[in-house]
Amino acid sequence: CHNSLEQDFETSTPQMNAAVATAISQPGVFGARMTGGGFGGCIVILADAAANLDGWQVRAVNAASQIE
Repeated sequence: CHNSLEQDFETSTPQMNAAVATAISQPGVFGARMTGGGFGGCIVILADAAANLDGWQVRAVNAASQIE
């Protein structure tokens, strides 16, 4: 989970933590975490197809969604 990246490995940033917190507060979002090399970058969000992700850039990739 994202908390491990933030607390155990200290590879997250305040901006990434805020983005993850915002994402997981949305109805229909099951979880979110930073991905990549750490210290910023991308967030992967696992959400129900009906989740309202207005304000996030969503791109469909082979029946999955990639959020940037």
